Amino acid sequence: MSKTIPLFQKFPHEHLYGIGTKLNLRPCSPGSLPVRAEIVDRYGVGLQRRSQVVRLRIITDIDKSGFSPDSFVIAKFYDPLYVLEYERQNESVCLASEKAEKTAYEILRDFQGTDIPKFFGEYVWDRSISQYSSIKVILLEFVEGPSLSECYHYSKLTANELKELKTQVIDVICRIHQRNIYHRDINSSNILLRDGRPVIVDFGIASNPKDINQKNRDELTDELDIDSTFPSLESMQ
Repeated sequence: MSKTIPLFQKFPHEHLYGIGTKLNLRPCSPGSLPVRAEIVDRYGVGLQRRSQVVRLRIITDIDKSGFSPDSFVIAKFYDPLYVLEYERQNESVCLASEKAEKTAYEILRDFQGTDIPKFFGEYVWDRSISQYSSIKVILLEFVEGPSLSECYHYSKLTANELKELKTQVIDVICRIHQRNIYHRDINSSNILLRDGRPVIVDFGIASNPKDINQKNRDELTDELDIDSTFPSLESMQ
């Protein structure tokens, strides 16, 4: 019987993701090219501490990877010790996974680059962890701009700007719902502002359209109630 892994604990292999670490990433899709990159920033762990999010600088020649040298991408590493073992132990629990994220980005392909980041594909880092020989990683567009939570902290938005932004966020969420994708983790850290427009990030626990029925569709539409994500507009007048 396998040992039960606690859901909330320190990310188990944090030491692998130190700044300056160089990576060779192998593509999962036929026809895609390998990527060589270097970790330049660490943004911490994803929901349920099942993934590590970092910023990479591409150090591969453009003709060998398809990325411009010295450009930046976001990499999200899904630790197999969590993802695979917890899927076996907790089949009924909603857990963050690269499968959910990949599915969401593929279905929302025409949203990419505007309402959500561009999805550059799924890769593998051939690095051993326990009995596993590799780590799954997805590469995403690096969105330049602050998060909504950062804007709150530094008071960068007026009440009118927040009101307009809230309308824009609801519009994006509604259009995403029309594709039977439900984000399930809308919060001020997962809304980035690029040139004043919202970009929704982190689809790690997004719903799978195959699992949607009328009952849970009604429950999931509650994420349109985003008042808790935005401060009181009246208090900013």
